[in-house]
Parts: sequence; structure tokens; C-alpha cells
Amino acid sequence: MAAIWIVSDGKPGHLNQSLGLAEALQRLRPNLEIATLSPLARRDLLALLVRRAPRSLLPDSKPAALLCAGHATHLTTLLLARYCAASSVVMMRPSLPLSWFDYALLPCHDHPPQHSKLLQTEGALNRMQPAAKRPDSGVILLGGASRHYHWDEPQLVAKVAALVGSDQRHWQLSGSRRTPASTLNALAALNLPNLQICLLESQPDGWLVDQLSHSERCWVSCDSVSMVYEALTAGCNTGLFALPEKGGKNRLAEGIKALRASGQVAWFDGALPPPLNPAPALAEAERAASWLLSHGLLT
Repeated sequence: MAAIWIVSDGKPGHLNQSLGLAEALQRLRPNLEIATLSPLARRDLLALLVRRAPRSLLPDSKPAALLCAGHATHLTTLLLARYCAASSVVMMRPSLPLSWFDYALLPCHDHPPQHSKLLQTEGALNRMQPAAKRPDSGVILLGGASRHYHWDEPQLVAKVAALVGSDQRHWQLSGSRRTPASTLNALAALNLPNLQICLLESQPDGWLVDQLSHSERCWVSCDSVSMVYEALTAGCNTGLFALPEKGGKNRLAEGIKALRASGQVAWFDGALPPPLNPAPALAEAERAASWLLSHGLLT
């Protein structure tokens, strides 16, 4: 039975990408096993360099491919792939040369080079799957201060109030680890009857996946790029709360502008929210999995 090993640095966003791809591969190849391991210690990496077995405990099943996202995972992935005679798949632009990996899946906004073993994806891969939508359901997701956007709290609170006041469906709002407590307090002080504030850390595992999968609409602050692509993958009609851009080169903002230009998201930068246009759900993990299999992965 074939196996996929995911080398994970423990960061939820990176693991989410790898699991999204691995699970999409598993849907195409149901007998595929998935195992997760951490980057190896230096002594184990040195052992692999001379083709000796590492001391660390590895999964029992031999891998057909190793997946990785995050700089700390690259060397472990490459050396284990060589040792196990397996393929290596990197997501996100690596710190090591791209040519060292067998396959690469990189977001379009990173402007990756053209290569026969490289697939450009629309945003980062994720684990979302569309599900039957609950009538009159909506989710609001907020980020916080970032390298790419200024967090304009008064403006954002006003936009949320305008949205919830103009659309009387039941809205569930959640922040992230970056969301200032003052923003959530200001929103709670509005006392809007159709707005429920749900602190993400207080919700059960899988809460956000369930909400996005079953919600008709989702509004996201534009700094939360991963959440934007998760909402689109979940099949939500999606809108973005505009925030002021910071100066300098901003690849993430370029990706957001491309989504706006294609009509996949609405852009709320005025006093009232614009209408949301239905858009086909993204299925980038499925597309990437099919592409990898067609290019020889697992054969």
C-alpha cells in the first residue's frame, strides 16, 4: 500500500496546505496512507547524508512521496526522499533551489518560474470541501495587523455594523490570533441582535471548517488571505473588507486584486456593502492532485 509522508513544522497554515493536498490525493487513490512527521534533528540529517538510517522514529510505511510546506521542512524532505527513493513535493517558494525538488506547487502571486514540474495554484491549498448550505447563514472572519495591510479598527467596525445591519441573516463572527481584543470588544458593544461573536479558541475542533462548508456567505478582512481562499474553496459567496495597503512590494495584495478583477470576490470599501456574486467553488487541491498523478507521482 502506497503512503504519503507529510513533513510538518507544526504551523497550522503549513500543515493545512499539506493535508489539503494529501487528502485530495487520497480521494483519487483511496488506498493511500497519510503519515505526519516533524523535521529531523541535525544528527539524523547527517546520518541521511551518508545514507544511514536516522535514529528518529519514522512511520512504518515506506513513502511513495513526501510533501512539505515551510522552510524548516525542506532539508528533511529532500534527504528522506533520497534515502527512501521517494518523490518530493514542495508547496510555497522554498529557500533551497526549486530544481532540487521533484515537484513544486506555488501560488500565482509568488510569480514562480515556468517549469514542467511546477504547477501554479490560485492561492495556498487547503482542506475545505463544499457542503449543503444552511439557509440565511453567514460567517465574518477577521485578521489583524500584518506586514501587508494597516489595521483600521474604526473603519472595520463600521463596515461590520453596516453589513450586519443591511443583511438580517444570522452572522457568526470570529477573529484570529492577530485580531486585537479592542476590535472584538468594540463589535460586542454594538449589541447587534443578528451578530454572534465566537472566539475561535473557545470553539471545538473543526468549528471553522463546519461553518465555512455550510455557510452561504462569508466576509473576510482582506489581510486574512488564507481564509479568503478557504471561503472560496468552501463554496461561499465571498466578500472582502478593504484595509489600507502598506507600502512596498505586496504579492498578497496582488493576489487579492486578481480575485477582485475576476469577480470571485466583492470589495467593501464604501459606506454600504456591495452585492455578492455567486462564484464556482475553488478546487485547487483536487486540481493539484490530478496534475501530480498525471505527471508521474505515485507511479
